[in-house]
Amino acid sequence: MRRVRLGTSARLALASLLAVLPLGLVWSRTSGYLTLPSYDPGTCTYADAGDLCYEPTSTPGSYVPGSVLHGYSTSARVLLVAAAVLLLVCAVRRRTAATLRLARAACVVLAAGAALALAGRASGSLVSLGIALALVVPLVWRPERRRRLLAPGTSSG
Repeated sequence: MRRVRLGTSARLALASLLAVLPLGLVWSRTSGYLTLPSYDPGTCTYADAGDLCYEPTSTPGSYVPGSVLHGYSTSARVLLVAAAVLLLVCAVRRRTAATLRLARAACVVLAAGAALALAGRASGSLVSLGIALALVVPLVWRPERRRRLLAPGTSSG
């Protein structure tokens, strides 16, 4: 069975799409709840004539609906759109040192978005951003560079 390999532009474009996918996903959901009814007997039963008092009141319980927070309404949307734009620019431009820096910046921004998704327990968004990082990180941080950088006989400090 042949293994299908994506080219660099295709990987960057796919990562760009995966970066904007969490904008349409649910990041958090709170459930609704019921409040308890209350009764206040008032003060008029014990008041003398001419005293200020208030009548008994009864407040029924009520339902407070929950809320749903989508990716497009979170603060992470700025990071996700920035990462998508950076990756798309890298996908359509010729490979240079500048596009490598842009792609590395996009990886950092994607990691920050993934950290926000993890903090918000948005599992679908976290998976999407994790796949986007898995597509881009091997392209921009290659192990050969690290081996050459930390070769024996060189100072690493």
